[in-house]
Amino acid sequence: MNTKRKSAIDKTAAKIFEEYLIEYHVVQNEDITALDNQSKKEIICNSLKTIANADCMKKQLNAVDWSFKENDTTYLSHDIHPYPAKFIPQIPEMLIQILSMPGELIWDPFGGSGTTALEAILNNRRCISTDLNPIGSIIGRAKTTTLTTEAENELLTYMSKLETLVASVENIHIFVGNNKDELSKLVPPIPNLSKWFSQNVICELSLIKYKINTELVTEEAKTIAKASLSKIVNKVSNQESETRYCAKEKDLKNGETINYYLSDLSSNVAKVKSLGNILGFREAEFITTDVTDSIVGYDKLIQENAVDLIVTSPPYPNAFDYHLYHRFRIFWLDGNPQEMGKHEVGSHLRYQKQKKGFDFFATEMEKCLRNCFKALKPDRYAALVLGDAIFDGQLYKTAQLIGEVAENIGFQKVDIIDRPLHDTKRSIQSGARRAKEEQILIIKKPAEVMRISLSKAPYKLWNYEEKLREKELFSMFSSLKPMESKDSIKILSSEMDKLNRLTFYHGYSVNGSTVQPTWQSIIENGDAAESAISRKDPKYITHGIHPYKGKFYPQLVKPLLNISQLPDGAIVFDPFCGSGTVALESCINGYRATGCDINPLAVDIAKAKNEILFVDPYLLNKQIDAFIQKLNTANVTSDYRNVFNNETLSEMTRWFPEPVILKLGYILKRVSELADSRIQNFLSVILSSIIRQISQQEPTDLRIRKRKELIDDAPVFELFISALKLQQKRLLKFAKIRHRAPNDMFIPQIYHGTSSDASFINEIFSEPMVDVVITSPPYATALPYIDTNRLSLLVLHGLTSSKRNPIEAKLTGTREITKKTRDYYENLIRQDDFSSITSQQAIALIKRIFIENENSDEIGFRKRNMAALLYMYFNDMANTFSNLNTVVKKGGNLFIVIGDNKTTTALSTVNITTTEILREIGQQLGWVLKNNIPISVTTEDYKHISNSITENTILHFEKPIH
Repeated sequence: MNTKRKSAIDKTAAKIFEEYLIEYHVVQNEDITALDNQSKKEIICNSLKTIANADCMKKQLNAVDWSFKENDTTYLSHDIHPYPAKFIPQIPEMLIQILSMPGELIWDPFGGSGTTALEAILNNRRCISTDLNPIGSIIGRAKTTTLTTEAENELLTYMSKLETLVASVENIHIFVGNNKDELSKLVPPIPNLSKWFSQNVICELSLIKYKINTELVTEEAKTIAKASLSKIVNKVSNQESETRYCAKEKDLKNGETINYYLSDLSSNVAKVKSLGNILGFREAEFITTDVTDSIVGYDKLIQENAVDLIVTSPPYPNAFDYHLYHRFRIFWLDGNPQEMGKHEVGSHLRYQKQKKGFDFFATEMEKCLRNCFKALKPDRYAALVLGDAIFDGQLYKTAQLIGEVAENIGFQKVDIIDRPLHDTKRSIQSGARRAKEEQILIIKKPAEVMRISLSKAPYKLWNYEEKLREKELFSMFSSLKPMESKDSIKILSSEMDKLNRLTFYHGYSVNGSTVQPTWQSIIENGDAAESAISRKDPKYITHGIHPYKGKFYPQLVKPLLNISQLPDGAIVFDPFCGSGTVALESCINGYRATGCDINPLAVDIAKAKNEILFVDPYLLNKQIDAFIQKLNTANVTSDYRNVFNNETLSEMTRWFPEPVILKLGYILKRVSELADSRIQNFLSVILSSIIRQISQQEPTDLRIRKRKELIDDAPVFELFISALKLQQKRLLKFAKIRHRAPNDMFIPQIYHGTSSDASFINEIFSEPMVDVVITSPPYATALPYIDTNRLSLLVLHGLTSSKRNPIEAKLTGTREITKKTRDYYENLIRQDDFSSITSQQAIALIKRIFIENENSDEIGFRKRNMAALLYMYFNDMANTFSNLNTVVKKGGNLFIVIGDNKTTTALSTVNITTTEILREIGQQLGWVLKNNIPISVTTEDYKHISNSITENTILHFEKPIH
């Protein structure tokens, strides 16, 4: 390039960069010229992306028909409880979809009955809903509740008892008489109580409260019961209507209040039940508070710089009085409407009494907006649905005026969108009813360079994890300076979403604010996540569903995904997927995973731990409870031997006592009756996980050895239920936090087959489409996967010895070989025929071992087989690498986690240098070795595992672009 031209480009880059900093209010005391051109380029690209995204966002917003004339605005649980002047759910739904991403935090400062909250969690976002009205929190929790089986049964029993009670007036009289003192304590201090409620209504409302307090245990059941109580209060009071605050005698008969309650409770339970399989235990947070108070900051209700989007509909100024409309509800549910009335923003009655005008409304909104500014992350949006106001006959353009207030605070005004109103929309006040439209004010907190303090995982990291932590950080934030502290960094606000993806950091603080958890911190289970003790838990979500020898930590997979800098939805392939660790980590972090394995049990486990996450958690929870109930009432007879064929039974009787065989048959029979194959496989894998404990196999022996003292029976059902309940608990926990994921999730595709088979791999991938390969291949002759799992394969698949042997023979790294096969490969070695093995190191190693063993009569069959087995192993690995080369995209990454081991010949101890050999094979294919990371692993306490590998290496290759 011409030197003058290059100099001009550098100056232009520096100028654009400097303008970018000025535009976004960044401190100007940094030396811009110290940044290299690549860093300048990245900053410029980020600024251009920000501008492009903002322009795209505005186009999307303006393309929406915000009237939603033809839409159902009462779907799901949105109409679970009356609430005047709430905005229709389609508004927050569209704003959330356009202005935020999955897993992000939405805040509705004027949350009302939780419309924004429900839409947020339905769209896989988190939500905090605040409101001064305590009834809002009750309604919001009810409409976002997923009922557990326990809570549902509790409500059914509760309703049944009330139905019995209300069956006769005499029953009610007796109950009231017996509990007179307790019921009287539950009557709220409503002024002029007898004017607003008849005596029998007071008794029955108190009775309902008493029953809620004494008979319901689960929070879910209490929430629905309280919301249903709140729903009927105005109906059974002497208040004329929901929106007309004057007394009118209704003359309700004895028992009518309870019947109204039972009717609404039954309706609400039905709505919540129908919503269960949509919500799937996702939850929102509801807080009763005054948003004009100082509620944002360290150790306060809302964290500073934590909110990704604000969506709210503030009260129309001088139009509504929520404390009046919900006055009696608030009293009966132990709140204070009078106190609420003193602080209600926009209250018509309050403004009239205090002779306040629009300026007072603007002042209160300024306090709220200051909280919003503090809570919102830089470069993120707030959307306020506002209506014009009338004070003393004068019209005030609320959106325009509040927009000016926001700009004075520091917000940037992005747009004001007009939204046509239905004729019946919103208000009972004549001035507001005349409004034909309302406005959506879009404002934005300016972008800036953020000072981030990072919090490490609470457990001790291995040395290699420390290196991965640093490499991951600098890969994700490439603008960081090499000498910059790894725990305190500066990044652009547009990059903040990446913080949630970090692996070995479990929290981050923005500009000194409260620490926010990363996605990894949220998903990790066990003592390490909950008590911050110095031990990591590798079994979070379904990682611990089944023991599997030789698998690596899930915490190792995620940093490799991050180092690869993949786009959401990228394809990750594990050609030796084992129990599906890579697949699950890819799934929960937003990538499309594919895996394959020759071991049928591995395929079962990998599918089970991934596919079960895509079963409706509400229905799954019910089916698990029902399945456990069947086991608790099981009648096991000899008929359940018929679940197994004679060939399978012949081998099973050598490894299982007869009572255990019958119990296994019972469980498998019940599993086969389920309609969902994903749940069938999940339960079968749970059963497999306890096979060692209920068999004659020595549980602590890696090999298949019988116990010294054989068992006559085993607690099959008890162990199965215990293992199932543990996974149910983990799945329920994941369901509740799944909407906090910073990404969508895709169902992994798991195949049964061997990656050394080119035709099989080409059936999976018809063209180069894999973005990254992450795998831990079987080590040379290290672990007998098929033999180790023989009892599970026998019970679940009916694979007797004769059917397992062919699978074992195809296993890469097998330790088993027939004499005929060994003779075949030894003849190839004698003839120096290594046509399919490209590594000269592998060839030299095989020759050495063969020569040192060939003429010895003192070695056993294991050593005798070694040369042929290594020929088979490196032949398979060469074929696998060649197949990977055909399916990985140019520029794609390949991470191979591998280790060396040793063998003893008749003459010496020989190192099997698998790592060097695979490095050589990869480089011969043209792959560029990007990194060579040594790692340490731990081993489980099993006998005959002394030769296992504790030192491994991550080989990081990149397939060249050209």
